[in-house]
Amino acid sequence: MKATDSRPFLLLYNPVAGGGAAERRAREIGGRLSRLGHATELAPTPLPFDLRHWQARAEPPADTERGDVFAHADAKQHRAAIIFGGDGTLNEAINRIADPALPIAFCGTGSTNVLRRALGIPRDDEEFVEMVLAGRVLRSPAIAVQGRLFLIFVDAGFLGRALREYNARPRARGFLGRQRREWTLAGCVLKQAWSARQRPLELEILDGEPVSPRRRYTDILVARVPQYGGRFLLPLRTSLADDEFEVFGFQGRGLFTNLLPLLLAGGRLLGRCLYELERRELFLRRRARRIRIHAAAGEREPSHVDAESFLPVPLEVAACPDRGVGLLVPAAAGGIVAAR
Repeated sequence: MKATDSRPFLLLYNPVAGGGAAERRAREIGGRLSRLGHATELAPTPLPFDLRHWQARAEPPADTERGDVFAHADAKQHRAAIIFGGDGTLNEAINRIADPALPIAFCGTGSTNVLRRALGIPRDDEEFVEMVLAGRVLRSPAIAVQGRLFLIFVDAGFLGRALREYNARPRARGFLGRQRREWTLAGCVLKQAWSARQRPLELEILDGEPVSPRRRYTDILVARVPQYGGRFLLPLRTSLADDEFEVFGFQGRGLFTNLLPLLLAGGRLLGRCLYELERRELFLRRRARRIRIHAAAGEREPSHVDAESFLPVPLEVAACPDRGVGLLVPAAAGGIVAAR
């Protein structure tokens, strides 16, 4: 991005994210950019994603107070869109900003901010502004579930139930509150893993590494970044720069066998342990471009997309070669180069 560019930066903040922290951070970053001679536009985001409208394939209702600022965001009028909020706010932005040429910067001010951690986006205001002005763009091929784009994960099963329980709880604020939130999520995962003794899910890989159709799973997780919930690391072989994604199937019964793959993810014996778990049909890992997740007869498993509640299974996840997202990232962005 050239310093002579007269187009403004569009700063969009979720007014309820972080108990007002998103708006405060947006004004601080906006003020810093203005003092450096760059034009800015500041606006709150419109109504958040509503699952009921997505189910009905309807447009979200008009927000008469704020207007749809996403609809006016494009590369001809703006240098970049800077999103202030949580992972759910970013998910809303990538689905409602129609111009794929407009770069998007994410300033995570939500509860967990998985993508900020995965890409190594700086928390310091000065360093964040430097990243935005440097203009280094990661072109991420679009992956969609039921037509909705996502950048982090799609999940159905016991981990999805854990997220549903976690999202229903009140959120503590501040530094200590962030630590409490992470441990609360870990507690919800432990609880649901303990009770997950049935295998209600089936996986069909339509384009990718094959899988036995006879297997059933307690949870199926589609991941694009290695971080899960702030406390767990996934053994990813793909990244946001790839046009494929990683599929994890958990096949255990009970706490130990369900969580063992997550607990081993950062260990030195990872490769050997995962091989042994796969051989014993307790864990599955595949790369794919298109899959279907089915539920066994009579089951109604919830799902989540980028930590927001979504449709129950069945679901189809597929690469969308005609769509993409441009993310502003630091020079040494973590998560771009995946472990091979």
